[in-house]
Amino acid sequence: MLTAPIMNMSATTSKKTAGLAVESPDVMLTKEELAAKLKVSVRSIENWKHDGYLPFLKIANVVRFHWPTVLSQLHEKPSLK
Repeated sequence: MLTAPIMNMSATTSKKTAGLAVESPDVMLTKEELAAKLKVSVRSIENWKHDGYLPFLKIANVVRFHWPTVLSQLHEKPSLK
C-alpha cells in the first residue's frame, strides 16, 4: 500500500511574489483553496485542470494542487481560456 507523506498545512511561511503568495514547497491545496488564492471560481479551476493548464495530483478520488508547481505552470502558460 502506497501512502503519501503527511504535510503540515497549518504551519507555512509565505512571501509575496508578483502579487501571489509563495509558500513552503510542501503546500498542497484543494480546488476550493486554489480558487481562493487565485481569486477565481472553483469552476474555473475545474476547467483549467480539465484543459491541462493546472498540474494536479490525484489519489483515488482526492485531487490536490501543489502550489509552487501551479505558480510555475501559470508563469509558463499565462493565457488561460
